[in-house]
Amino acid sequence: MSSISCTMKRGDLVTEKRGTMSVLGNFVREELIRQGISQSELERRSDVPDATIGRIISGEVEEPKPSQIAHLAKGLGITFWRLMQIAGYTNETPGDPDEEAQRLAVSLQSRPILREILREAEALSPEEQDAALAYMVVLRQRRKKKPTRRRRKAPPSAPEEQ
Repeated sequence: MSSISCTMKRGDLVTEKRGTMSVLGNFVREELIRQGISQSELERRSDVPDATIGRIISGEVEEPKPSQIAHLAKGLGITFWRLMQIAGYTNETPGDPDEEAQRLAVSLQSRPILREILREAEALSPEEQDAALAYMVVLRQRRKKKPTRRRRKAPPSAPEEQ
């Protein structure tokens, strides 16, 4: 992120305002220009409010919700994963479709809970599926950020006296 700093004078108080332009904000702005659409049109396509789009573009929203990113991806006609990468949430991308399908088939066979999750997800609306996926991504990101605690080893117990 690039940072721009400016000093504003309000009465006798001098305050500093920081404006940041995020990579995601730059991308969305450039994509609007490339596609020749307005923020209002993106709002219509994505169901993300125009004001929120403006705050993302200006960098006021530092970490947009993954659900917002999913909606923006739909509105811009790009993949969710690509926009998540641009936003800095992940650097992973699904591999070759055949390879991915094989990996998923093995996972579904070996882990019954995944089959249950998939069955439940199929019953959700597309918007609910987007929200569920976004929530899972956030959970995984939280897990990666948490520092692991080291357990203390219990002191060896003294041998019992006989």
